[in-house]
Amino acid sequence: MIAPPRRITRRFPDYGWAWPTRDLDLLLKAVLLRDDGEAIAAALSWLAAHDLDEATFREHRLLAALSDRFGKRLSSSPAYPRLVGLQRMLWTRSRMALRDSSEALGVLARAGMEFMFIKGASRIALDPDAQRGRVSHDIDVLLKRTDMRTAFSVLIDSGWQATTGAGSLRLGDQAENCRAMNFFKGDFGDIDLHSLAYHPIHADETDDDALWARSVPAALGGIPGRAPAASDRMALAIAHGALDAHTHSDWLVDMDSCMRHGPVGWHDLLATLRARRIGVPAASALSYLAQEIGAPVPADVMREVLDMADHAGLGRRLALLECKPRSDFTAFTAIARGVVKQVRLLRGKRLARRIPETVWRCHLAGPASDGRARSAMGAEFPAQGPGAIRIGISLTVRLPKKRRRIDWELSTPTRHLAVLRYRTILPFGGLRRLTFAGTVTLAPDETVLLVSARPSRFLRPGASADAVETYGAVPFVDARLWRR
Repeated sequence: MIAPPRRITRRFPDYGWAWPTRDLDLLLKAVLLRDDGEAIAAALSWLAAHDLDEATFREHRLLAALSDRFGKRLSSSPAYPRLVGLQRMLWTRSRMALRDSSEALGVLARAGMEFMFIKGASRIALDPDAQRGRVSHDIDVLLKRTDMRTAFSVLIDSGWQATTGAGSLRLGDQAENCRAMNFFKGDFGDIDLHSLAYHPIHADETDDDALWARSVPAALGGIPGRAPAASDRMALAIAHGALDAHTHSDWLVDMDSCMRHGPVGWHDLLATLRARRIGVPAASALSYLAQEIGAPVPADVMREVLDMADHAGLGRRLALLECKPRSDFTAFTAIARGVVKQVRLLRGKRLARRIPETVWRCHLAGPASDGRARSAMGAEFPAQGPGAIRIGISLTVRLPKKRRRIDWELSTPTRHLAVLRYRTILPFGGLRRLTFAGTVTLAPDETVLLVSARPSRFLRPGASADAVETYGAVPFVDARLWRR
């Protein structure tokens, strides 16, 4: 007889230390427990103890799944009418996001690109009925890295704008070095393009190829694409959700759905967990689902995952700090978790090997006389080339009364050259003259230089005045360029 895997405890450094606790644990069990009677009892207990008007978005996402599962069977709760209204609001918001974002999928499809729906989008693409219980306000799409530049170009040509606020030429330069980029359009359009399915620290080229080979046909908003196999959907949920301190917790619901509807290629899942080096977060997630929820994780698979995590070493065991729900943090846990996360991100940046962007930082900032000229978002100058030339640029701008980063972009009509960057340290604002300098190399046909103001973040129509001051493009009342 095969012995069951060892029982996991909630004491550090065992994997149960990072399990959801208290209210989050109760709400997850209300959504996930196999026994309807136990699940409804947990749901009514949670609803009796909480005011839905004060619920967080993390809780909203689980409440949508709860309402979808039980519907009128929760009507004995005084909170039931509010719960129904919440689910309708979240479902409507998800439907509008899918409607508007489907346009971007159509643009990519017409450009001949193969793409894969990942994260929440993959579940909805494979099971459209899941949208009532699976909140999804954006669409995550995986592309081949070689298609990223074309994808950026066709989306920009169709009126989509990048979340960074960067101009089209600058985005073209960033495309092949970019791991992920959100594009927005209108009030609800939101599509997140990925060139890597996993964080750089979990990259593995062999498994990248296997991910595409194992993928299955799917469609979203009437646009055909691919979706990861069940084993890959589970691995992706672990790699992204488990390390996010339960900012959202419905990734556990997604994993449970994979096991409920199956089949899961458990051998493929184990191979991916090893290749991606995510044994520790996998041990925490799968042990919670198996031991606390009763999910059908095979005993031999659970033993292999635990063995994989047990031999991962102390450094990887510290990933438990990133798995633990943020609502359970102590002051020490929060600090330690922050350190571990920053170390992971720094390692990821080194592994990503991104080509650094050319940034000219302001080297002289001084007072300027009262600007009476009309402010402008762009200026054009003779290039003074060809060849390598060193130039200076001065911009007279009215700084906002916010501590923020401000970018202007230097380009020719066909090529991005550099970012001119200034950071406001003190929130005083006022008219200032900023001076930048650097070297550009121009071709004989590049006879014009352009300077344009850019927002530091995309702002949807109707953004508040505070958001515009914090992130909006900063025009200039005077711009000058000279050869140094």
